[in-house]
Amino acid sequence: MVFDFEQGRARSCEIRINGQAIQSALDEERHGGRFAHDHGAFARLLGDCGAVLCGGIGHGARQVLEHAGLKVLIVDSGLAPEEAARAFDEGVLQPGRSDGCGCP
Repeated sequence: MVFDFEQGRARSCEIRINGQAIQSALDEERHGGRFAHDHGAFARLLGDCGAVLCGGIGHGARQVLEHAGLKVLIVDSGLAPEEAARAFDEGVLQPGRSDGCGCP
């Protein structure tokens, strides 16, 4: 979900589809069960945003997004997307864990 805030209110909300989120049998065979995906696609999909607020993110995706100039924050999973975006816009968002996707 992409939010555009103005004066503390969500002016618009857009859902952008990440077409890479489906695991296939081919991914299983080639990548040992991991998803095959292009981190650069995330940067292209979200390139006009100022920040990415997420519940978790892998190291590679985070690096690509930050290199593209996006601020990446992992937030508490108890927050609704609009709540997290509003708190970020107001400068009061408290980041959650900093360990990325939570992988061991």
